[in-house]
Amino acid sequence: MVKFIGLLLLTAGLSLASTIIYVTPTGSTDSVGETVAANATITTGNGTVTVVLTNLLANTKSAGQLLSDFMFTLSVTPTTAVNTTSVPTSATLIDVFSAGAGTFHAGTPTAWQVTSSGKVVHIDSLFDGPAQTIIGSGPFTNPNASITGNHNPFVNQTATFTFNVAGVTSSTTVTAASFSFGTTAGDNVTGSVCISNCGVTVQSAPEPVSFALVGAGLLCAGLVKKLRRA
Repeated sequence: MVKFIGLLLLTAGLSLASTIIYVTPTGSTDSVGETVAANATITTGNGTVTVVLTNLLANTKSAGQLLSDFMFTLSVTPTTAVNTTSVPTSATLIDVFSAGAGTFHAGTPTAWQVTSSGKVVHIDSLFDGPAQTIIGSGPFTNPNASITGNHNPFVNQTATFTFNVAGVTSSTTVTAASFSFGTTAGDNVTGSVCISNCGVTVQSAPEPVSFALVGAGLLCAGLVKKLRRA
């Protein structure tokens, strides 16, 4: 009997919320071909939604790789349209003014805008300017002027948003999601549902010159191998 009651309590506890994770597909890039990577953990409860956004890119090089907003589609339409803001929690700020790990920025993150249209909910950092977007992990070995000269400070890697959504319950699911990168709206990457290895860090793609060096190295290795066989 005690075990049965415990099972009922556990089941009740699990039914209080529903969680799903979306991630950018492997090999995702922004509109100019730069590597981008992020994930989002979305939890729906009775009248609330919590979204944890993480920029999974290491060694960010340009502002185009910053995570700036996130859109997702609920399985139900909110009974009242969402029109609010949410201040990122579990978040710290950093400045990147030169190559290195970045430096701690005193202060707290500012609010991001949260709106809805039908079933689609949009969390957006750009409504108040292109600062405080989410940057990936350092070290930043070769950041360009779009990072070192602009848009500081950045939210460091992860931010959590919690807001009310009337009509959402613990059985509400998320049917689609997309991530946006950069400091202007519209640079979107469609997310995929993730089951395992959802938080794998992705390295920024090598520069074209690096590709050339790697290719040259492989070519030399092949020639050496041929000469040895001869």
